Amino acid sequence: MKDSLAALAGALLIVHCAAALAASNVDLSVKGSITPSACSPSLSNNGLVDYGKISIQDLNPTGVTELPETSFRLAVNCEGASLFALATQDNRASVTGAGAFFILGLITPTRWVGSYFLSMENIQLDDPAAYSIYSMDNGKTWLFNPDANVPTNILLAFGNQSSGVRAPVPIKDVSLDLVVQPYIYPKNQIPVGETIDLDGSATLELRYL
Repeated sequence: MKDSLAALAGALLIVHCAAALAASNVDLSVKGSITPSACSPSLSNNGLVDYGKISIQDLNPTGVTELPETSFRLAVNCEGASLFALATQDNRASVTGAGAFFILGLITPTRWVGSYFLSMENIQLDDPAAYSIYSMDNGKTWLFNPDANVPTNILLAFGNQSSGVRAPVPIKDVSLDLVVQPYIYPKNQIPVGETIDLDGSATLELRYL
């Protein structure tokens, strides 16, 4: 009987030690995929708009000064129909959440020269059933973008609800007018006696989905 109990105790000890050893291990997984086709984004005029020198005397004393709209031709061309999105980033902002406008330049870290809005017009897609959509949660859910606005810190794509839920669809070619509408803040908010640069900077990064 004692021999049986000793054998049982030994077996339990072995199991316990094995469990303890297993609990000290961690696993690492490296995942990804190679897409069957490549996509290339392009932006006309190298994505540069220059409003030159603006006299502070020409600014609205207490309201915003609207600068002329500028548009660029934005295109994404793929070797074959591909699932992709454009991640928008304001390179002058210090916050990470989605926002309606981009910063036009900084007077101090908390004071801005102005802001600008981005929107899309004349969207041409090779899939006539697709339309502008965007995601604020890194692609988990997608929202309809009826005004074709381009907010900051979101994923912008083209899709529909053919799968039962709104989601991006494979697109081979897209071209559109990316419209920039800048505003300078009231003159009474701009320091007098020094040159203040308009210094907006945004990135549209192509991401495969």
